[in-house]
Amino acid sequence: MRIAVLGAGTAGYLATAHISRFFPQADLIHIFDSRISPIGVGEGTLPAFKMWLEAVTDAPFSLLAEACQATRKVGVRFEGWGTTNPSFHHYFVGDRHAYHLSAARLPPFLQPHIHATRIDKYVSNLHSTGRKVEVHFSDETHLTADLVFDATGFPRSFGEGQILLRDIPTNAALVCRGPAIPFQAETRAVARPHGWVFVIPLTTSTSYGYIYNAAISHEDEVRTDFVRFLQQEGVGEVPPPRLLCFPSFVQRRLFDGALFRIGNAASFLEPLEATAIAVTLEELRLASLWLADGLLGATGGEKWNPQILDLLNQHLIRTVQAVALFVGWHYACGSLYDTPFWRFAQANYEESLSKHAGSGLFADFQRFIQASAQVPDSHLEHLRDTPVYEQEIRPHLALDGEMGGFGILSFAQIGHGLGAYPETAIEDVPPN
Repeated sequence: MRIAVLGAGTAGYLATAHISRFFPQADLIHIFDSRISPIGVGEGTLPAFKMWLEAVTDAPFSLLAEACQATRKVGVRFEGWGTTNPSFHHYFVGDRHAYHLSAARLPPFLQPHIHATRIDKYVSNLHSTGRKVEVHFSDETHLTADLVFDATGFPRSFGEGQILLRDIPTNAALVCRGPAIPFQAETRAVARPHGWVFVIPLTTSTSYGYIYNAAISHEDEVRTDFVRFLQQEGVGEVPPPRLLCFPSFVQRRLFDGALFRIGNAASFLEPLEATAIAVTLEELRLASLWLADGLLGATGGEKWNPQILDLLNQHLIRTVQAVALFVGWHYACGSLYDTPFWRFAQANYEESLSKHAGSGLFADFQRFIQASAQVPDSHLEHLRDTPVYEQEIRPHLALDGEMGGFGILSFAQIGHGLGAYPETAIEDVPPN
């Protein structure tokens, strides 16, 4: 089977490494244009990435730290969000952890584990029949593949083919890199007047990004506040931050039986909960099930049944929509700043929630909020203590499973931290 992966960003290299490891019999081709530079900012990840990386490379953390400037991540520290707590944490439970790493350094780290023919050309067009894909190049040559992963980044235009995710109140970022900082175990999400700033600590540098809404705040005033923040943090001179503009969206059809859009070609959400790589890994997981005849029991030609493909697409769309709703909830209680951005963010959350009302997604979201409201605040202090979590907390959770990759304890940490629950809904009592 000929499989082609398009793109040399994070998603493209994840896909080529994934296929190399789990489908070594495939005729794998990696296609990219070396003249196109990936975004390349620092990446925060979730624990699923650690598990995937170990399965694909079997590399020790020391090697990852050296090659990708990686640091261990135990969670996210929110500063200035909501109006109840000056700061709060969203921890991974037990001894689980993830990584911060340099996205620009991840491809060469994965390269030794990739077994593919490389083609350095610009892709001018794709034509899929649902069974085969013709990849056309700018030099007027082409090749045909049985399966193509399109990881070439944002769509060239937006229209009826995409669902815009109105739950997210941001659409732009200013990013830069500064010197390393001493404490490196958490991502920081710091509320600011025009949005919030991420701080991603690597071993030899730190990635900073000011996330905001370009329709509300002018770039110049955001740059001014960004400089102010960096000065307050004691960061010395840094290169001028570069501007990134992004839509929050998901494709209406990610997979047609031959062409599978992944990464930013499939969807995008702001980096608040480090979900980009996690969503890509979910796309690759489903693609693997489809390839291995393990998706809903469909084998052979049954895999191309329109109902099977529709269910796969619906699952992926719902996953991204669930993540968007969860991330949007972070803005529900505003911040310590009473500014146009934060007033818009709160109003936007209420409006997006009303548009979801009556849907199955909304019902699931409400179930998680209601169940997480019953988790006593005292439980959250011991989430990193594995024996306490396993013996005293986990058995008493009212709801299993996840929504958009986040379980009841993630909801509880955010809800308690923001002050999003009515006091009458919370009973701070020890477990039975």
